[in-house]
Amino acid sequence: MTILVHNKQKVIGVFDKNFQNKQQSISENFSEALFQLAKLHPGEVVIWCEEKYFAQIAFEQILTLFHHDKMMLSFAISRDYYFSDLLEYIDQSPFARISHSSRSATWIMSADIGLVHASVLNVLSPSDFFHRDANYFLSSLAKMLMPLGLMCYSEPALCQVVLKNNAEIVKASLFQHAKFIAQHYRHRWLLLFTLNLFIYDKIFSLLPIIASLVYRQKRINSNLLDCIVLEKSKVLLSSKTIDVLIPTLGRKDYLFAFLIDLSEQTLLPKNVIIIEQPIDGQLESQLPFLVSQKWPFVIKHAFINQRGVCNARNLGLSMVSSDWVFFGDDDIRVENDFLEGILQKSLDFSNGVITASCLQVIEQQKLRTTAQWPTFGAGCSLVKANLLVGLKFNMGYEFGYGEDDDFGLQLRSKGLDVLYVPNPAILHLKAPIGGFRCKPVLAWSKDLIQPKPSPTILLKFLLHNSEKQLLGYKTILFLKLMLKNKSFNSHKFFKLFVLQWNQSMLWAKKLKVQTSY
Repeated sequence: MTILVHNKQKVIGVFDKNFQNKQQSISENFSEALFQLAKLHPGEVVIWCEEKYFAQIAFEQILTLFHHDKMMLSFAISRDYYFSDLLEYIDQSPFARISHSSRSATWIMSADIGLVHASVLNVLSPSDFFHRDANYFLSSLAKMLMPLGLMCYSEPALCQVVLKNNAEIVKASLFQHAKFIAQHYRHRWLLLFTLNLFIYDKIFSLLPIIASLVYRQKRINSNLLDCIVLEKSKVLLSSKTIDVLIPTLGRKDYLFAFLIDLSEQTLLPKNVIIIEQPIDGQLESQLPFLVSQKWPFVIKHAFINQRGVCNARNLGLSMVSSDWVFFGDDDIRVENDFLEGILQKSLDFSNGVITASCLQVIEQQKLRTTAQWPTFGAGCSLVKANLLVGLKFNMGYEFGYGEDDDFGLQLRSKGLDVLYVPNPAILHLKAPIGGFRCKPVLAWSKDLIQPKPSPTILLKFLLHNSEKQLLGYKTILFLKLMLKNKSFNSHKFFKLFVLQWNQSMLWAKKLKVQTSY
């Protein structure tokens, strides 16, 4: 390993782990020096560290933390970051927030300490990323490469001690915030950023926005990292057991077809857990083929008299007994090597949560590489069973929307990450009798002022997002509704929006209390 040491202002040297100077002549600029070292040591991990933190590097941990070459880790030992939380006004993803106590998937990098493999840097053009400030450069690198398959994390285990009340780093100005938005988001987000600053922080300054308009959104080849080959896992897949969990309601033909797919898998599931919910007036199971046909796996079937996918999945989770769980839907189809393929991806990336591509025939695959994923698919995901201890689908989302997103955020709160894989893929038939087959009577359905948005949407914000992310969403919702309102009366529209938002927030807070974890 090669260690680039700096003192915030400039690079001061290149060292090995014993702090012996390697006597290499490189640039004093951090970004230039990092690329130069990658060229000099193409097969190595390149580490960066601020001089005063060198003694805190956990060298014995680094190789165990760095599972494969498509990774980038960093940690702010001082617990201070170059960018402020102002960016949360326009970025509502979990990647915009960091936990200081556990690993967090994020593009927010720190120059305090971190590492990346030289092969990643060597496929890039240094001129696309050059910046005088190391923190801006590293965050820009991560923001651009995360969608291309670089796994980026804030990793507390990189250092042995977290220091408090340390000297603060130089913080990004509003000009730098605006520049970062212009280079990594669409320009319309600059206007939303300015509007949110004015509404919620009473900051009105057009100069940063005007100055940032000269910058275009950065774009790089989406296939850049494809040449970096991962070392395949040597684990014997046949030694791993998988349970498949399927909630179902009135879709026996679709379910039967999916069970046939599962029976032909190259890696057969050990158990298939089916939670059957009743159709109107139904008193017994409508799935006779579960017992009349011979299956190459154990079927654990429960016919319950309560509707709701959250309740069904929670019951199914209590019946899991294998090493892994595949969360399926009853209207999907898979190829015969699907379970083997998705398990192999999990082992290759040393990640216990995988969400597979799940598209209809008419939909096109947009993301074509394995990458970190901001949400979670409750009908298309593989999860290591021991990671699910203590987790459940929040009943506050029952008959609403967002239970799968919430479940993914619960996993993230444990320091886990969700990876999306384009292959093996799932075909989603989107059964015409899907969704809410019987319209539920919601607690707020008879309110004089109907909540908007749905209280379950705000419940997710209250449980997992920051206040700035919530306010940023509020601004976007207001603008969207305003543009849809053809007979626009500004005073009347604004008054109604506030009433509906407050009503939604009232119910979201009630749901939060009623369904607290």
